[in-house]
Amino acid sequence: MPFAESTCSLSCYRVAEKVLDHLMSPICDVLSDPSVTEIMMNAPDQIWIEKGGQLTRLSARLPDRGVTAAVRLLATLSETVSLEKDGTLEGHWRGWRVTAVLPPVSRDTPCLCLRRHRAEVLDLSQWAMRLSFNDKSSDAPKQSMGSNSLQSSACHGFHSILNQAHGVLISGSTGSGKTTFLGSLMAQIPDSPRVISLEDTPELPIACSHQLRLVARRGHSLRSLVRLALRLRPDRIVIGEVRGAEAFDMLQAMSTGHAACMGTIHAASALGALSRMEQLILTAGLDWPIEAIRSQLAEWIRVLVHLSRDVGGRFIREALWVEGVENGKYRVSPLYLS
Repeated sequence: MPFAESTCSLSCYRVAEKVLDHLMSPICDVLSDPSVTEIMMNAPDQIWIEKGGQLTRLSARLPDRGVTAAVRLLATLSETVSLEKDGTLEGHWRGWRVTAVLPPVSRDTPCLCLRRHRAEVLDLSQWAMRLSFNDKSSDAPKQSMGSNSLQSSACHGFHSILNQAHGVLISGSTGSGKTTFLGSLMAQIPDSPRVISLEDTPELPIACSHQLRLVARRGHSLRSLVRLALRLRPDRIVIGEVRGAEAFDMLQAMSTGHAACMGTIHAASALGALSRMEQLILTAGLDWPIEAIRSQLAEWIRVLVHLSRDVGGRFIREALWVEGVENGKYRVSPLYLS
């Protein structure tokens, strides 16, 4: 009986895959194009793609009810869970991160967004630096907007930062390349340290030879995963994206012997990332004065890297060294990577 059930389940899965392939056939070319990084469907006839850092509208059109049917099939086939009662979907399918919204949450029509996971790990030398220090306290020379890739000295600088086990926080907007850059940094970690990566959306690649990957699921939040990771003998804890009260647990882990934590966060600037961390730590329900939080953050998060997306790609906009807190404000300096 169990064999019959599994055979039936496999058969149903294959049928669902074929139906989904048929529904998505108008965009099959872009689905198979590795240079397409994002597909956004605002409506059956409003489909946009991102390719090479530029947005382009497609002339393709899905059947009027095809998006809804595709979303429901994606909920069935997704590698994670699922179409919840609130009419939203967050999952993974064939190397894409899937986010979808159905009416009435989406006011007019179903919408669907597919973001491609980068399977390979970019070498640090493939990252471009377009540094722009807008802080008045910074005396660093602005780097040319025509800079192409990280020089070998800069790559060595990041490698040295990792060897010294400093806490690193990577910031940027959606789609700025935070996760990809984090993977590039992880690839620079020497072979021996045990790295435990924690995510609520599994996107980080296997970048280290001694890497354990944990993913939040129902009943296991990122907060609980941080505490679990501490019992799994980590040398370095990596949080794919800090977005809630786990910011406090990350800070606690760093201050109790795991200073080499790394993570990403949504923010508009490098210093804004620390402000965002303050806000998230307060959501843990602590009765800490803001001065104490800033002091702890400045002590354990020593390196800030801010990324931005521009026509032509994604770039490092800011690289700062956190020196401490002075008169209630963070004291930072440009991070010279030579």
